[in-house]
Amino acid sequence: MINGLKMKKIFITSILLVLPIVLTAQNNLGDLPDWENPLVIGINKEPAHLSFLHYPDQQSALADSSWEFHTPYYKSLDGQWKFKWSKNPAERPKDFYRKDYDVTKWANIRVPASWQTEGFGTQYI
Repeated sequence: MINGLKMKKIFITSILLVLPIVLTAQNNLGDLPDWENPLVIGINKEPAHLSFLHYPDQQSALADSSWEFHTPYYKSLDGQWKFKWSKNPAERPKDFYRKDYDVTKWANIRVPASWQTEGFGTQYI
């Protein structure tokens, strides 16, 4: 009986000691930057939906039964892209989105691809 009470007391004391640590860790997630916060799964994310394509008229839409998208309103993003690897957001090139930004010294990567398999960052496989 005494051993049971001792075990119960140890168990309750353990819970009371660990509980504040767990609750504090949960509260600190809000202080993390968005890219490190596991609770942030999307910012400005569009709701999921089917893929839609626009065609100039009904006849051309019905004629295109393949997934090759024979419509003037579709542009494939596959190909060679300019790429600049930065170890963290603070090292990113400033104003890289501007049309007059010089990217001639940036590397080329294939798209679609994973930039890790293209030789940048740490490859996880």
